[in-house]
Amino acid sequence: MVVPQATEHTIRDRLGQAIREGDKVRVAGLPDPADVQVIDPRYGVMVVLVPGRTGKMGRMVRAQEVERAG
Repeated sequence: MVVPQATEHTIRDRLGQAIREGDKVRVAGLPDPADVQVIDPRYGVMVVLVPGRTGKMGRMVRAQEVERAG
């Protein structure tokens, strides 16, 4: 199985803004902005922490589905 190689290490949201770990992003289906915990540029996905949940519950989302929130 061949693993895709990332050509660049930055991942961009649907508006073209660069996203890094620790940034806040807006995700469809979540009422409040979520914190980016882990980014995997090989696949264009990230894990965001779901706000308002006890503990640290994460959700994997595609970069094309989020917007950077400031």
